[in-house]
Amino acid sequence: MTQCAASKARAPDRELNQLYLDIRKQYRDDPVFLNALRRAQRAWIRFRETQIKMKYPEAPDAYGSSFSMCRNGYLEALTRARTATLKEWQSGAEEGDVCAGSIRHQAAENAGEEKAKSR
Repeated sequence: MTQCAASKARAPDRELNQLYLDIRKQYRDDPVFLNALRRAQRAWIRFRETQIKMKYPEAPDAYGSSFSMCRNGYLEALTRARTATLKEWQSGAEEGDVCAGSIRHQAAENAGEEKAKSR
């Protein structure tokens, strides 16, 4: 059961890592954004670890034999939530979204892809 939970927690982590790499590639022409993304991701990793320590502040044996399974399940949930947040940058904002900030608009992304294909 614990091995299954650990394995289940690794899959979302791989997905998040791939998404991070994809976003870096997609925004490779924006060094200001890339720097902010890197800093945000590092801060999120610290947040994730602190969040787990907040949920399980005692030594692991204080939570019984299910601790690893429970911890991994919580880690998976936190990672999936982060992935959902970052997917906004991958999928792009709706055209006309004035609050998109660094999230590129879908029409701009599609135009950039078409331009790259025509080269």
